[in-house]
Amino acid sequence: TDGPIAFQDPGIRTIDAATLVPDFAAMCAYYDALELNTAVKPHAFKALLAEEGVTAGAYLDPDIWVYRPLDMVREGLARAPLALTPHTTRPLLGQANPNDHVILTSGAYNLGFMAARAEPQIVALLDWWAEKLRFDCRVDFANGLFTDQKWMDLAPGFVSDLALLRSPSLNLAYWNLEGREVAKASEGWSVDGEPLTFFHFSGFDPSRPELLSKHQDRVRVQPGSALADLMKDYAGALLRNGHAEASATPYGHNNFPSGKPITKDVRRRMLTAYRGGEDFGGGLTPAAEAWADIRPGEIIREPVTPPDGAWLASSAELTRWLIADQTAPAVTAMQSARRDLRDRFAGDEDGLKAWLLGPESLEGRFSARFAPEGAFSDPDLALRAARQVNGETSETKLRLAAYGLAHRADWPGHV
Repeated sequence: TDGPIAFQDPGIRTIDAATLVPDFAAMCAYYDALELNTAVKPHAFKALLAEEGVTAGAYLDPDIWVYRPLDMVREGLARAPLALTPHTTRPLLGQANPNDHVILTSGAYNLGFMAARAEPQIVALLDWWAEKLRFDCRVDFANGLFTDQKWMDLAPGFVSDLALLRSPSLNLAYWNLEGREVAKASEGWSVDGEPLTFFHFSGFDPSRPELLSKHQDRVRVQPGSALADLMKDYAGALLRNGHAEASATPYGHNNFPSGKPITKDVRRRMLTAYRGGEDFGGGLTPAAEAWADIRPGEIIREPVTPPDGAWLASSAELTRWLIADQTAPAVTAMQSARRDLRDRFAGDEDGLKAWLLGPESLEGRFSARFAPEGAFSDPDLALRAARQVNGETSETKLRLAAYGLAHRADWPGHV
């Protein structure tokens, strides 16, 4: 997602996410690193499953260590088109973190792992997933969202069958480790007497290998235990393979073109704006930075000479002139006096009209009587105004929303 990466291992192939994901530049603007890297997952799955000769594929988070071949995964895919691992297979008692409530907010399945067959029902699932992740791959617990993961709670209902891989040998991690015994013998690591296939070191810091994860306080690693040795081995492997250097590399989409950092608040504002139809020229552009520099609700006025017209006439005469003039002088005057509107709608005249007829009219900040002639007979403009108010939705819903908006915002003649 940060562009091409060079690996010393010639067996590693990388794919630039920008070549796979529609609207990728916009996602770089409104998503942080965690959100962006999870939002591209369905697109990567689709690309790999579409390659010649590929019958199935598996995803593994970058903090997973695989100790044995994924035989149980292959067995699962032999009986179902989709294979997932549940976060837990037994209740998490007490209030230590994580607990059952935390799992409910995070999702039933851990999407650090997923495997799927290359077949039409999986392609349909991936298309649905990708559309949801376009704007709703957020860490937003208040709205029931946790990146790409929470959406997958619905997936079992969309496919013919699900391979639910319950073995502790697969995706062993801090959320399911309590009460399990990790051991090491000459043939390798095991958990509850079963050979360990892969361990998920989520939230692990190799500089503090005595701590299982920064995300939990449920499991304590006992010094000298097999689990402590497992952590120490992984920490050593990370440090030998350039973890310190890699960790110093910042997120590639952290800043605007000027170098100014992007705050979480600005990313959320930009997501809402993109969802409403704005594009700022595609992603992290100077236009996006100019827009972000304006605080919500702030109006930037500049001393200007009034355009020609009856601006100094009585209010009644001025109103008659504004309504009768076919050039919509009220809109022209606003653009002349407000730099924020010129920056925000540079080269997008219809975008300004839609904004005025939509949220501004609805909130009483702009009278629809002053709109440009013909604005109310343009169905595309009406739909765009409705989208500014209601967000991204289907055209049928937008048409109903536009009809309601026309009445609520008191559009002359309605649509």
